[in-house]
Amino acid sequence: AAPAVNTTYQVKVTDDNGCINNDEVSIRVAQPFKIQATPDTVLCLGDRLPLQVSGTDYYTWTGAGIDNPSSPAPVATLVQTGQYLYEVTGFDKDNCFTDKAALAVTVQPTPTVNAGIDRDIMAGIPVYLTANTSNDVIRWQWSPAGSLDCSSCARVQAFPDLTTKYLVEVENTYGCKASDDVVLHILCSQSAIFMPSAFTPNHDGQNERIYPKGKGVKEVEWLRIYDRWGGLVFENAHFPVNAPASGWDGRSGNKEAPIGTYIYFMQTVCEGGEKFEFKGSITLIK
Repeated sequence: AAPAVNTTYQVKVTDDNGCINNDEVSIRVAQPFKIQATPDTVLCLGDRLPLQVSGTDYYTWTGAGIDNPSSPAPVATLVQTGQYLYEVTGFDKDNCFTDKAALAVTVQPTPTVNAGIDRDIMAGIPVYLTANTSNDVIRWQWSPAGSLDCSSCARVQAFPDLTTKYLVEVENTYGCKASDDVVLHILCSQSAIFMPSAFTPNHDGQNERIYPKGKGVKEVEWLRIYDRWGGLVFENAHFPVNAPASGWDGRSGNKEAPIGTYIYFMQTVCEGGEKFEFKGSITLIK
């Protein structure tokens, strides 16, 4: 017998007395196979290369930096740029057939980037940040972008209200990326905070509330506003600067406060815990 596929043969025997018996035998036929491996690929220096092969029972890999040459899914670590060749041989459990596959791997250099040293700056003063990079860099991306004049430039102008860590990610011509960060520590200054001198809560949608403005302050610890006779007409605590909804809307209780001059007292807290107290007058105009 020379079957081409798995086959079961049955036999029936009869003796001189007409008695019958049956039996069978199964033949498993090992088949040729084709293995499929990871295709040619490009890596950035520092990346790990996950290899993969399928199609049979056992494998043997050859190539640089492979952690487990007999695994169907080894990982290669490459520490230098250049061209690499990987080969894998597959064989079945009966040692009847083998098949081979190969792939080429190109390792490209990663860019370099330096965002500079962390700095202490005064609130309200713009600062330029520069990403010093290798010559192959073609793209820049800064974040957070809200306090920058340009999020995709090599040199940007930052104007943070609070201490902020800026991250810059760069990409080179090969698509490889690198990143660095820089922290701008805002130095709290009493001169960076102010309270407007007047407001007009007349329901025209403009200048309806009065509230502290500025930069570099962690929070307003408390704000109290009094009328000319010393009566408290407004109080709020633990809120950020530049927050209209946290300010006074010109009402005392459930009534609109009369036109006139009011006195405010306020205390702000810096990120480092330093506190400043403010006192002044504001005018309510209708």
